[in-house]
Amino acid sequence: MFTILALIACSDSGLTALSATDELTLSAASTKEEVLVDGEDAAAASMPEREAPPPPFSECDALGRFEDLRAEYDTDGDGTLSADEEQAVLDAREERGDPADRHMQGLWHMLGLVYDLDESHSLDDTERSTMLEDMTVRCDALQAQLLAEFDTDGDGVLSEEELAVATSEAEAAFEEGHDQTCPGMEGGGAEGGERPEGEGAPPEGGGEPPEFLEGGDRAVPPPFVEFDTDGDGLLSDAELATLRETMRERIRSGEPLVDAFAE
Repeated sequence: MFTILALIACSDSGLTALSATDELTLSAASTKEEVLVDGEDAAAASMPEREAPPPPFSECDALGRFEDLRAEYDTDGDGTLSADEEQAVLDAREERGDPADRHMQGLWHMLGLVYDLDESHSLDDTERSTMLEDMTVRCDALQAQLLAEFDTDGDGVLSEEELAVATSEAEAAFEEGHDQTCPGMEGGGAEGGERPEGEGAPPEGGGEPPEFLEGGDRAVPPPFVEFDTDGDGLLSDAELATLRETMRERIRSGEPLVDAFAE
C-alpha cells in the first residue's frame, strides 16, 4: 500500500520500504528512453534485472506492463499477489542499498502528492491507472524527443542506422544506471558496493527523515516550494490542486521527474 506517512518512519535500515505493488508500479513506469532524456532514472537504477523495461522505441504501455509484471509474480494465477508473492517482489530488491531506497521513496512521495486524489494514503485502481496512463503519454513524449535528437537526416523517421545508434545509447545509459546503487553514485551495483561519504550517502544507522515531513501529508517538499504561494510550508486545497495540474502536465510532457527528498 502506498503511504506518505510511512516514509517518515526510520529504522536501522533507513526509511520504510515501499510495498510490492508500489515497486511494480515504478518498474512499469520506467523506460529505457528516460535515462537518455532525463540524465538519470531512479527506477532503472533500482529495479531487478528481471523487470528491465522493453527495448527503446517499443510501444508505450505502462499499464499493460504493470499487469504483465504483476502476472509474472502471481505464480498461482489467481489475479492477486499473496503475501508470499509480494515477498518475492521485495526479495528481488533485497540487495538495493539505502540511498536507492530513499531516492525511490522520494519519487513515490512526489507521485502520491499528484495522484492520491482522495489523500487516502493509497492509490486505488483508478488513481494507479491514471498515473500509468500519464506515464504512457510520457513515454511517447520521450520517444518524440529522441526522434528529434537522433534523426540526423531530418526526414522525421529513424532509419535503421539511426535507430541502431539511439537504441545502443539508450541501452548503454540504462545499464550504467542499473549498475549504480542510486543515480549519481558510482560503484554500487547489484552487490551493494561502498557508499561514498557526504552527499547522497545517508548517515550511519539510517539517519533522520527530511525535516519537511514533520509537517504531515500537506508539508511542502523542497522541489515544490513554487506551489506554496502563501509561504506557510503547507499545501492548501487550492495550492495542491495547482500542483497536481502542473505536475501532471510536466510528467506527460516528458520533463524530468523530481525527487521529493531533494534539497
